[in-house]
Amino acid sequence: MLFGFMREMKGLPSLREQREILFAAGAHDFGEDGKVYVVLSEKRKPKKGARDPWQDMLLALRPGDDVMIAAAYVLGGARSNVLKALREIGDRGANVIDAGAGETITYSPEGLAMIAFAERAETQMRSGILKRARLSKLEKGAMGGGPIKLKGKNKEAAAAAWADLSKTAKDVCQEFGVSPSTLYRLFGPKGTPVFGRKK
Repeated sequence: MLFGFMREMKGLPSLREQREILFAAGAHDFGEDGKVYVVLSEKRKPKKGARDPWQDMLLALRPGDDVMIAAAYVLGGARSNVLKALREIGDRGANVIDAGAGETITYSPEGLAMIAFAERAETQMRSGILKRARLSKLEKGAMGGGPIKLKGKNKEAAAAAWADLSKTAKDVCQEFGVSPSTLYRLFGPKGTPVFGRKK
């Protein structure tokens, strides 16, 4: 049996546009009790306790059924959401038809496992790169986060510490919780008077 699925969401084609694509591809039943399931946007969602169209569709699916969508992103914007949707449909023995692309996607546990593995590898790599970058910044004395504004006596103390040659830039940064760039901007190169000021 052929089922249709549409999602109303900002950035997606309207429900009318999705309906036209599905109708042209052969999903003609749009009646009250029809086989086209629609998830409405947050603004137009039914009241609490209303049935979830996605879950209703999954319960109606039988092995060999097809779920037709207007485009791949109707299943979700994030890769993980799309993979989850494909898995849920595939677990019911059904396929997905991308009407816009004219393709049928058949669930394959092995294929999804490989994609999930590749996605995990990519996430781990990005996480590792970010972690190394953070550690490198800390080693160089960069404190991270927004700069703390130095005011009044605290600013005067920071200026004195910055001018003190017995203290390293890292020591001063840690003492006052600011980055080297902030201190450089306020007081000039370490150990020297600010340009235009007398010692």
